[in-house]
Amino acid sequence: MRLGKQDLLCRGKNDYSIGEWKWRRLYDSVNNLSSTPQQVFNVRSYGAVGDGVVMDTAAIQNAIDAACTAGGGIVLIPAGHYLSAPLRLGSGLHLHLEQGALLQASPRAEDYPDWQQQADFLAHLAPYNSRYFLGAEGARDLSITGDGVVDGSAEAFYGPVPSGGTWAPVLDRRTRPARMVMLADCRNVVIEGVQFRNAPAWSFWVVGCERVRFENVRIDTSYHYINTDGIDIDGSRDVTIRNCKIRTGDDAVVLRAIKRVFAQPRACEQIRVENCTLASNCNAIRLAYLRDGDIRNVVMENLTISESRRGIICQVPIPEETPEKHLSHLNQPGPIVENIRFSNIRISAQRPIWVRVSEGARARYVGNLRFENLEICGSTPSLIEGSRDFRFANVVLENISFCVKEGPLLLNAPESGVRGAALIVTHCDNLVVRNVTVAGEHPDYPLETPALYFEEVDGLQVSEVQNRSAYPFTHAAGAEYTMIR
Repeated sequence: MRLGKQDLLCRGKNDYSIGEWKWRRLYDSVNNLSSTPQQVFNVRSYGAVGDGVVMDTAAIQNAIDAACTAGGGIVLIPAGHYLSAPLRLGSGLHLHLEQGALLQASPRAEDYPDWQQQADFLAHLAPYNSRYFLGAEGARDLSITGDGVVDGSAEAFYGPVPSGGTWAPVLDRRTRPARMVMLADCRNVVIEGVQFRNAPAWSFWVVGCERVRFENVRIDTSYHYINTDGIDIDGSRDVTIRNCKIRTGDDAVVLRAIKRVFAQPRACEQIRVENCTLASNCNAIRLAYLRDGDIRNVVMENLTISESRRGIICQVPIPEETPEKHLSHLNQPGPIVENIRFSNIRISAQRPIWVRVSEGARARYVGNLRFENLEICGSTPSLIEGSRDFRFANVVLENISFCVKEGPLLLNAPESGVRGAALIVTHCDNLVVRNVTVAGEHPDYPLETPALYFEEVDGLQVSEVQNRSAYPFTHAAGAEYTMIR
């Protein structure tokens, strides 16, 4: 039996109708996940007040537990302001927030216990801590849908921004909730339509999951709060982020494969991010880190990146360049990053592209990277930088428009000045640069700065370059290349 229209309408004096015109979205979302009959569990029927003063934790959790115990069901949160401590989600749950519904996380640090793990997810090794607002482990057929809002009460965990500063201080990193939504080892998950705002740290951690879809979701965190990521996809496969708007203080979309949080390493693979707008006070898109596992088979296309320090970053640092610099054991064999395609993307960022393996870092392989049909505008050159001990392989940059503009320079310690105005590539095997246009200028770049700079690149092919900038065409140190004008 499939879910019908009448099944979605709540009855009883304490029930509230979803509304004649809203039922189709919920109908489609639930029936995509389950073919079993679905009951509706209205949180008001379980005693939720929804006045923004009374803690409605018990009422909402009881509705969730009832739905899961029944084998699945719709937990309906009608219009109102519901204040709650952390909630544990489960299999078969379809949490639906009506328009006008605000589900707000408790602002009290003491309301957040550490994650009580159930299976092989090593929650005690989670970055920062294992505290969350909405969490599930091992859940199947789970959805969060609707036109409502989930608010993480971030301001309760930070002090004021210092005069002239960028980042507000964290009051206590040990007790600040590290995730607003934490999904571990889950399957068949849909997050659709809901706005998630004011996360105190990561908005979503999707770790060890499979078949997850974000659709028409809006994520908005403060530009002044550190670690306030958008969606972190970690050791998961078959994940889609589509038609979403994400604006964050820290990384907007992250792909990683943190080895330590599962007994057996899991790859981050089969990921698609499309038709989204991203903005970040740090990195709009981030891939990899030191000591990570494999990331492969990723497509990111039809994106707009703006108001960001960096647009696309794939970074493998050494421990000394990270907050974990005292943990020397982290400098173990690092990630494999392969088969990644960035296509049809507009990037406006201080540094549009930053792909870097630091000197001494231990990446196993980074290659088969393709950047195509990009419009890039930045004040710092895009960088694909290997090292004496590590070389990238098989990189293609095709149909790209570079615009050099005035603005802040984001240079790294090893960089001595600006070696290339638009693009710098070092230590790479088999690099193709085809149909590229460079325009614009930066007042701090010396006039002898080449538009494109290549160093220690083998198998370099450069063709169809139009240089309309204020700088000479190219410089290739220790590299042989073919040039077709």
